[in-house]
Amino acid sequence: MKHSICIIDDAIPTTGFPEFIDGTKRLDQSILKYLTINEPDWDEEALKNLIIEINDNQSDWTLSAFTNPQFYFSHYENEIFSPDIIIFDWEYGGSTDSSEELLMKLLEKTYAIVNVYTHADNEGQVTAIIESDSFESYVNRLRLIKKDEDDSVAKLVDYTLERFNSNFSFRYGQELKNNALSALDEVLIQISKLSIDDFVGIFGYRKSGGFSISTNDLTAIISEKFKHELLSKKFSKSEEKTTGQVDFNDEDLVRKIWAYRLYYCPQDNIVRKGDIISRVNGDDDERYLVLSSDCHLNMFWKKNFGYVSMVPIYKLSASSIKIKEKFSAVKSAHLNSLKISSLTNSSLEGVTILPGIKDAQGNFDDYLLNSKEVFTVRRKLPNIGNIEQKKYVLPLSYSNFKGYMGKDRLKISEPFLSPLIQFIVDNFTGYGCPDFPEYLTKNLKDKFNESRK
Repeated sequence: MKHSICIIDDAIPTTGFPEFIDGTKRLDQSILKYLTINEPDWDEEALKNLIIEINDNQSDWTLSAFTNPQFYFSHYENEIFSPDIIIFDWEYGGSTDSSEELLMKLLEKTYAIVNVYTHADNEGQVTAIIESDSFESYVNRLRLIKKDEDDSVAKLVDYTLERFNSNFSFRYGQELKNNALSALDEVLIQISKLSIDDFVGIFGYRKSGGFSISTNDLTAIISEKFKHELLSKKFSKSEEKTTGQVDFNDEDLVRKIWAYRLYYCPQDNIVRKGDIISRVNGDDDERYLVLSSDCHLNMFWKKNFGYVSMVPIYKLSASSIKIKEKFSAVKSAHLNSLKISSLTNSSLEGVTILPGIKDAQGNFDDYLLNSKEVFTVRRKLPNIGNIEQKKYVLPLSYSNFKGYMGKDRLKISEPFLSPLIQFIVDNFTGYGCPDFPEYLTKNLKDKFNESRK
């Protein structure tokens, strides 16, 4: 599979061929080759040699270029384009944004390996910037190459191959993108048989004489089918294995990665199952997990009679008095043996821990959940519009959920949410039953063991 390399440099001479070369657009490989052969006036011979080297000697790469970062960003927003490697020229004339700002925007928009391309006399200044705290989270895919080095292309090739061999995103990125696009095409082909009215009528709910569906729910329907289509695709490797021990000593990194898998941040104003929310002016050490189903929340006052089911969760910290009070009647030995291997597999009945919940300061904390604490709150039907018409279809929104706020909330992702909700429901009342006498318990165990011999 070929990889895509993109050069962003304003020293590419495009002005001499206005009839068929537009310097504000993406320059493909054939145009770049044409320019190296037919354009004699290159201000930077090193850039020309770089393009010639990639074109002539790197058959596994496809090459494209832009003469300005803003042209790249415009193309990125309007076309399906995501290069694996970017060579970013540090010096641009006439730009209102600094090179540092442009580089940060580039790193935020793409997962590509970004090579900052600069002259040797700027090496110290540029190195200090890209090694600063601002770029710390991008250090694994950011490096500097000097324009005047004879072996700059060889170094670029070696570094790129090393990253593709050791980093997940670079190893699977191009393959995932290709398979994802193919999977999405197959989903769109199937649903293209439906008109917009058909789709909304089939999957939406009745509203104001017609049907309605939120874009959030629409995305959920599409994404579930997209996941299944993507899973059906073949990858070049059926299994990925490590060759040694993995270092799990970076606690923050482990929580950050698992938080990325466990949660996402909804951007709408609708209350949904799995939302992790806070009280207005409440303590950040205590949050709440919404348990009511989306079906009931979408027709909240008709189906749920104005009641929302929730369960509190508490930040795990040495200073937490609330957590200490909850377990005052439980033997220390039992608590000390607590083991939680997943959200629903806990050695302490009905208790689990939600790891890596992010706060407003960017910290990742763990929160304890006790299924026995499920409660409901009631919200009256708001006095808006034609209540007789709206009461059947009005969903619960955070603007109507007084006392609780949904801004910057998290939501638990599948496949974690459904098992967690079932775990809470199962343990809310439990399956309590009188114990057998000790003699019978032992006798049953002995008979079971004998039957297996």
